[in-house]
Amino acid sequence: MENSRNIKKRIRYKDNEEEPATRQPMVLSERHRRYIRYALRRANDAPDQMFRLGCVIVKHCAVISSGTNNMKKTHPRAIGYDYPFLHAELDAMIGVDADILHGSTIYVARQRASSIGLAKPCSFCLAQMRKFGIKEVYYTTYGGGIEYMDLR
Repeated sequence: MENSRNIKKRIRYKDNEEEPATRQPMVLSERHRRYIRYALRRANDAPDQMFRLGCVIVKHCAVISSGTNNMKKTHPRAIGYDYPFLHAELDAMIGVDADILHGSTIYVARQRASSIGLAKPCSFCLAQMRKFGIKEVYYTTYGGGIEYMDLR
């Protein structure tokens, strides 16, 4: 299993630009990598060991909630969606007041059997994040990279 401390330092680009030539590079701080490592630790706590995803919600440099994927649970918001099991992002958002979620940042990570995997939020989770005013998302990619999406 890849050590969560070995998350690669990569320059990624904001996801809200259409043309790659106009994209601005973003350098990740140690603080962002620390929250991703925390999300990876939560992923290892996931009840379903096949899809180990963890999520951490941060506001003003404080963790306000965390969650994991759960194939055995669902939530009324997910009814009618293609994958109605409880995603880590939704698990972390449940029970947190909307005023607290507004302006926060979400970190999502996937721990595979021998490496870090892609944890890009699905369209349903992204819609829920936008609904509650979450401003940005950082997520792991294959091989331990980290990417960013601006939801504002």
